[in-house]
Amino acid sequence: MGGRAFRIAGARPDDIVAHCLNYALYAGGIADHMALEASGATVVPVGTGQSLRLLDLIPRLGITCIFGTLSFPAHLAGRAREAGVDPRELGLRHIITAGEPGAGLEAVRSEIETAWGATVADTFGMSDVWSTMAGACDEGEGLHLTVAEHALLELVDPDSGTPLELEDGASGELVWTHLRREASPLLRYRSGDLGRVWTSPCACGRSSPRIRIDGRRDDMLRVQAVNVYPQAISAILAAEPRLGRHCVVAEGDPVVPPLRLYVEAPADEDLVGVAERLRIALRARFALTRLEPGSLPVAEHKTRIVHRTARGDPLPAAVEDLRKEPTG
Repeated sequence: MGGRAFRIAGARPDDIVAHCLNYALYAGGIADHMALEASGATVVPVGTGQSLRLLDLIPRLGITCIFGTLSFPAHLAGRAREAGVDPRELGLRHIITAGEPGAGLEAVRSEIETAWGATVADTFGMSDVWSTMAGACDEGEGLHLTVAEHALLELVDPDSGTPLELEDGASGELVWTHLRREASPLLRYRSGDLGRVWTSPCACGRSSPRIRIDGRRDDMLRVQAVNVYPQAISAILAAEPRLGRHCVVAEGDPVVPPLRLYVEAPADEDLVGVAERLRIALRARFALTRLEPGSLPVAEHKTRIVHRTARGDPLPAAVEDLRKEPTG
């Protein structure tokens, strides 16, 4: 299943793939290593915390592809520039991501592709069901499931648990049942993932169902009786091609509106219009503040998007500096 998912996401038998996820006590580490090998590719077990070493290994070993979180390629590109190396000169042809929604968002994907001169595709998996079990092709919307006869997917209303019809564009909470797993099978396991499904054949010619993860129930922000999901914010911002990365600052517990959104954007971008589109779509008030492009940090593993001040979440330095400035 994992090998098929990685092939759909662009791994080739002649690829040498740097595996840049954690191997230590993390179910996806060795499982994804074996799945990458099942795709036919050769795997270099780099792990995390090895950025500078990886920059040395890419030309030495002829590495053609990187597998890691969505945040990692941007982080690695920054480390390369610090070392006086243009990432495009290292010769990567492809980057496969996992563990963070966002590779389907045009702005983030374009940033990575421009930095490396390489293509980007996303994968999906969860340790509870299978480590990697879906991959994004370069034609259609969503990620193709590869579980086939091994697991059954259902869709339910996230609040009531009422089953929903699996049809093009349907959205809800993903529920999984193992059909052939031994020792630790799951029966109608509510994953907490909120997503969308497609069942019609894809433009790439594959007929397997496709999914897109839009958020998680436990990421939800409750803003004056309105449920707001961070990935829903990201999806709306992704439609604005001039916007870069962003972060949400939620103040109070429960959250007191407006939700404060800090967005990398050109100086002439109409953020008032963006805030109004967010309000109409998500039924909550937003206050948008512009940041210079490149202001927000990119982590080596996963990048935090939501910062809850009532819980003591640290703020990015660029945001902290703005909040310290006098307002009048």
